[in-house]
Amino acid sequence: MRSFDPDEELEGPPAGPDLDDLPARAVDDDLVDAAREAVTAALDRVTAALPAAERRLGQEQMAGAVAEAIYRGRNVVIEAGTGIGKSLAYLVPVALSKKRTVIATATKALQDQLRDKEVPALRAAGVPIESAVLKGRQNYLCRQRLHDVAEPGAVDVELDLGDDAPEGVAAHLRRIVAWSQSTDTGERDRLGFEPDARAWSRVSMPAEECPGADRCPFGGTCFAEDAKRRAERADVIIVNDALYGAHLSTGQTLLPHHEVVVFDEAHELDEILSRSLGIELSAARLRGVAGLARSSGVADAKPVADDLLAAADLLAGVLLQRVAAGSQVGLDVATRAALDDALRATERLVVAVEAAPPNAGGDLRRLSARGAAVHLRSDLVRLADPGEDDLVFIEGTERSATLVRAPIEVGGLLASSLWTEVTAVLCSATIPAGLEDRLGLHVSPAERLTIPSPFDYEHHSLLYVPTHLPDRRHGDAEDAIAAELIELIRAAGGRTLALFTSRRALEAVGRAVREEVGTPILLQGERSREALLAQFGEDEATSLFATMGFWQGVDVPGRTLSLLTIDRLPFGRPDDPMLEARRERAGDAAFRTVDLPRAAMLLAQGVGRLIRTAEDRGVVAVLDTRLATATYRSSMLGRLPKMRRTTSHAEVVAFLEAATAHTTDGDHGSETRTST
Repeated sequence: MRSFDPDEELEGPPAGPDLDDLPARAVDDDLVDAAREAVTAALDRVTAALPAAERRLGQEQMAGAVAEAIYRGRNVVIEAGTGIGKSLAYLVPVALSKKRTVIATATKALQDQLRDKEVPALRAAGVPIESAVLKGRQNYLCRQRLHDVAEPGAVDVELDLGDDAPEGVAAHLRRIVAWSQSTDTGERDRLGFEPDARAWSRVSMPAEECPGADRCPFGGTCFAEDAKRRAERADVIIVNDALYGAHLSTGQTLLPHHEVVVFDEAHELDEILSRSLGIELSAARLRGVAGLARSSGVADAKPVADDLLAAADLLAGVLLQRVAAGSQVGLDVATRAALDDALRATERLVVAVEAAPPNAGGDLRRLSARGAAVHLRSDLVRLADPGEDDLVFIEGTERSATLVRAPIEVGGLLASSLWTEVTAVLCSATIPAGLEDRLGLHVSPAERLTIPSPFDYEHHSLLYVPTHLPDRRHGDAEDAIAAELIELIRAAGGRTLALFTSRRALEAVGRAVREEVGTPILLQGERSREALLAQFGEDEATSLFATMGFWQGVDVPGRTLSLLTIDRLPFGRPDDPMLEARRERAGDAAFRTVDLPRAAMLLAQGVGRLIRTAEDRGVVAVLDTRLATATYRSSMLGRLPKMRRTTSHAEVVAFLEAATAHTTDGDHGSETRTST
């Protein structure tokens, strides 16, 4: 073996008192100890009732730390390795604290898992918890919009879509109409299939277009309003980071007042909040507002809508020209002129719809047009006058481009509006270096706690860096990667999740590998994410090639995932406008403080897909020689689990053969699920 060197059953405590018996803000050490004991006892009851019951020392440690943070009113940042069970570790102390808490997740899928899996586990064990999931309004079916396109209750659905609606959109709308007759939540994520975005937009209502429940004939049965009412009654409100960002950007008006906030998958928080606290404007949005004006029933709005359409065409042309020229940062003269045209048309549109008298037949559409126009006017004003800490840039392609204004750093806003107002728990399997500084936690210093994974990485996994490959940045690297993958996949008998940092590389390498191996190869984009993961999890011989969207939140336990490959170290693109702005601010320290921590965190997240249970075994192959040769390799390797390391292809083949042959009594199977 040739290796490379980076530099080179428990006894539980007695049950404590219920937290109901403790004061709301315990500062006495004895009372805090009692709180930790109560949480440990409750956690024991919850985990004992699970199908795979086991006590986890790390989970108890995390739960106790969360309880202490809540009762001392101190913020805490917890890096909890894979297998700790962090969802239950924060849910139990949150439930027993009786303090209203918002749990913010990085994804809507994790919201649903907390509601459908973790919260019922607490209730089944006798831990009282009143929770509710709340999503953005556009995630709920709008009964008024549904009424506009289909007759409710009709057996043969006739849709009023106009003459130009594609058949695929119509087919999805028919399925949505059928589903609408049985759903009790109206949530898009409960639909059972991924709808065409154009179809869902016909039956959903963005917040800025909603006329309000008191003005809508369906206000009393509105799905979104019902979700809000449930959230107002709940002790624990489960949202996603984007909605929490919208809550902050609107002066904290979207969510009920709360004393505690838990940010799960906190490593993504600054990136998500930067976008949700910003503004996005595209020509399609201008055209959408113009369309609402045309259908509003306001005669004076129609000629103004034509002007807004012309402004949309002008903006589209300017943005696409700038993308083609590689000039994507800032506001030039042409962009400002296009924004001015759009603003003038939008202001006249607001005047027209506000001056129109109410009418029984079309007033809801008039109010929707007014709301969308007022919101657009506000965004146009803010886009034209960015602050010193904001970056304005264009993202997209020469076919479709969006103008974005976003804060370069979110720490200042969070420092002034959040950390001193609530007790915060931030947790993830990977907490990047410097996260506290980027989030502004200096105003209310947070304790950082690191709890290692309980899994035996040293004996159950192997990290392979094939140093015989060419430099990943060279033109011939992808051919060599394809050849390496062919051999590895054959040795593993399929069972491979191949992760790529770009869609182009995925498709080029994926097609080459598919032609040579005898086992199924799935490529991202060929089917929905859910369908790909389902097929991958059900068939051990299948391999899945995917991009960054699969680096996080994918949990495929068992032999079906025995080989995880990563095509290159996940450094950000040199031309990424936001990263470049942060690099400029960091100066000479940019690589060390911006690029390296981010890449190390993403690499650790990707590697974390391999070992998901105590019985899992497998190989991580990083097909980028820099992990074995670069001067910064120790920083990246230090973020990974303590796996054995090798550069020997023969050793990897032997390990894979042993790993895929390994079986245990009572095998856990290969159920695919979202990670917690």
